[in-house]
Amino acid sequence: MARERSAYEAWKSRDAKFWNAFLSDNFVGWGSAGKLNKASATTQYSGADCEIKSYAFSDEQVQLLGGNAGLITHRISVDGTCNGQKLPADSWVASVYVRDGDRWKAVFHAEDPIVDPKTAPTKPVDQKAPSMKADGTCYDQKIGPVWSTSIYVKHGNAWKWTFGINLPAPQ
Repeated sequence: MARERSAYEAWKSRDAKFWNAFLSDNFVGWGSAGKLNKASATTQYSGADCEIKSYAFSDEQVQLLGGNAGLITHRISVDGTCNGQKLPADSWVASVYVRDGDRWKAVFHAEDPIVDPKTAPTKPVDQKAPSMKADGTCYDQKIGPVWSTSIYVKHGNAWKWTFGINLPAPQ
């Protein structure tokens, strides 16, 4: 959790140098415009266009995924803006870390805003976004493009689904 907290502090303070040592060379994640790699994540997470007044963690959980990997999930409450847009007040977060020598490095990160399912979407769904296509409704809201990530861990001879996160593609 200390590594996770240091990442949010680097984002808040716009510490661009932090990310090169923090992110694995194999980093992947989901950002405001789609899939991220180490280079695009470094740019986005440096927070040059963000003004973060405060953030707070809650509901932290850590799950080992073997001896050299771990999954952290938590809720984040943020008061701030990026690119002039107010950030979601509350989101669920998932980060995966792997041991690289004597350091833990981030190899995956995603945040999914917590929304009231009874609130109608403010914009129609962009059906051209590159993502998984879903058709239907959930809590009477139309389901649109979704970005999806699943993590499997080998137990004996079987791979078992351990974690998944689905995020609505930006609209």
